[in-house]
Amino acid sequence: MAGESRPVDVELAELLRRAYGPGADIAADPAAQRRLRALEAGEGEAPADPPEQGAIPTDASSAPAPLDDAPTPQETGEGARAPASTGPFWRRNLPWAITIAAVTLALAAGAALVAAEISRPRAELTLTSRLLPSDAIVPGISTTTLNTWGIPPGALSYHGQVGALDVWTMTNGSDAACLLLSTDGSFYKQSCSRRPLEPQIDVLADPDLIPPGSIDPAVPPGSTVRIALVDAVVEVFIARPPADTGT
Repeated sequence: MAGESRPVDVELAELLRRAYGPGADIAADPAAQRRLRALEAGEGEAPADPPEQGAIPTDASSAPAPLDDAPTPQETGEGARAPASTGPFWRRNLPWAITIAAVTLALAAGAALVAAEISRPRAELTLTSRLLPSDAIVPGISTTTLNTWGIPPGALSYHGQVGALDVWTMTNGSDAACLLLSTDGSFYKQSCSRRPLEPQIDVLADPDLIPPGSIDPAVPPGSTVRIALVDAVVEVFIARPPADTGT
């Protein structure tokens, strides 16, 4: 009695798992690779059981072919080369699927970057370090602040004004920086931090500190004015209250 053969679909599924599934190990098994290619090309049908010894073939196709002078396919040129199998549908279209997925992801990422760039607030003022004007009054800096952040005396740098507020910065030259605001030489607010965080101060605008016409466009009372040290410059961001539509 002929031995039972392993179902082709079960064998193909196992080889596909070894080739593309978790823990794929077919790369180290050349025989399994050849078998997978044969099955994918449709050449892996299980061979028919051989006839038992002494059996008489009943199918005419199993009888010996008659000898005649008919030309062979090689002589006529017909069927000299069988068309190559293109493999399973999913295998033929896999590169296209990967390409489409990659393009889709790239477009989505690009759209997200554009949206983030559009929604990111823009600085309305950029203040660089400058010479101290003759009428500016240097505020007193506490020794405790200098010692806490490792900032040497004399590191104070002037960056100009936001409304009536004088803007100052000082750093320890490596990883710590402070942002200070003063008015008429009197200390107003201070923020210090270490990299990668940058010091920043939020000020609620009022006509005495930041007159509406001191910045263009005007800063109405109630606006939030954010003054931030970004790298070596001070940037000013403004969030204005919604306009009154007068319903």
